Order: sequence, then structure tokens, then C-alpha cells
Amino acid sequence: MLPATSTRAAHARRVAQVTRNDRADLTFELRPAPDGAVAVGAGGGELTIRKTVLPGGSWTLELLARNDRVTVSVAEHAVNVSRDKKSITVSLGSTGDDRLLAVRRLLADSRAVALFRGASAAIEASEDDAPASASVLMADALVGFLTGDVGAPRRIARHLARHALSREQRIGMATDCYAVWEQRVMAAWTEYTSCIMDVNPWAMLQIMCAARWSLMVEAYWWAFIACSSIPF
Repeated sequence: MLPATSTRAAHARRVAQVTRNDRADLTFELRPAPDGAVAVGAGGGELTIRKTVLPGGSWTLELLARNDRVTVSVAEHAVNVSRDKKSITVSLGSTGDDRLLAVRRLLADSRAVALFRGASAAIEASEDDAPASASVLMADALVGFLTGDVGAPRRIARHLARHALSREQRIGMATDCYAVWEQRVMAAWTEYTSCIMDVNPWAMLQIMCAARWSLMVEAYWWAFIACSSIPF
């Protein structure tokens, strides 16, 4: 191996964060990606998770299991869901819910989604606050909504904000990266609950609230990682 190549490889290994959640049977890796993005990878059993988060909060999730592949992309104006060779785009400015129902049908029998949701539930139950684990939960909030679990965004938004909501404060940590992250996810939780109260029971307006919350917390998460963990 050439010296320059060896140096780059060593740097990549150094900046990657590797964590493990035994309850979810997942090993996570978090590292920088091209274009200023942060990449999260996780694997365990037959499930593979790949997620990329851009600085502005847009993100893409890829789930792989045996003979099944699902991709979810979230941007400011649309959510795109692909499974194998079929793709559906849900415009966040739409008033009809036909495409949302089509997404639910598309994902209904997905083994990759079922395994992902089970692993996410295990992460939530374990109260694992590692950055990569939080990233998986944030994705599960929207994936859950898309599969019909309309309470998933509210539940996970509250879970992420639980320390701030309980007024837990670590001594000497009022202005550190994690404290800022906690304050921001609390603000996102407050905005989401206000939004969802205004739009119930319309599904298309609910997903607009969920997607808006998702983009906010993903951007806050990216800023937290840039602040605390990985030198960009």
C-alpha cells in the first residue's frame, strides 16, 4: 500500500465511531461521508442499515434484508420510497393521501422494514443515546409513520427529548455539544406537538409535521456530530 493511501485509510479508521447495542443485535459505525454528509451504517443478523445525513437535514435510508431492499429519502418538499424496482414520491404539499396509502401497501410485507422496526424498538427500550442509535430512531419515526404507525414520530420525538423534558442537567455541561443537542430536540418536540394538534386527523398534514420535525432534528444531529465527534 502506498504511504498516502495508508495515511488516508488510517485517518478513516480513526474518525469512525463504532458502537454496539446487544438488545437490538446491531453494531453501528458512524463516519464522515462526501459533500459534508455523515454516514451511519449498522448490521446484525440479516439486517443491514445504511443512512446518510446532509448538513441541512435531508437524509437517505437504505434497508437490506434477504431478497428485500427499501430506500427512503426525505427532503424539504418530498418523501421518496423505493422497494426493489418500484418507487413512490409523496409530495409534502399534496392534499390527497392516495400516494401515502400506496407507500403503506408497498412496505406492508417488507422483511427489511419489519426487521428495522424491531431493532429500532429494541434501541428505544434500551435507552441507548449513542449518536448512531439516535440516528436510527429518527429514521424509524418516519418509516413507522409511512407503514401506518402514526404515533411513531410523536413517541420518538418525546424519547429524544426525554432528558430535557425531565429537566435533567449534568453539572458543568450547560453549553457543551450534547446539552445544545438536547435543547434543540426539546424545541423540535415542542414544535411537532403544536403542529400535530393543529392538523389532526388528516394524514397528509400529519406527515408534513413529521417530515418537518425529521428535517429539523436531522440537521441538529448533524451539527451535534460536527461539534463533538468527527473532525470534518
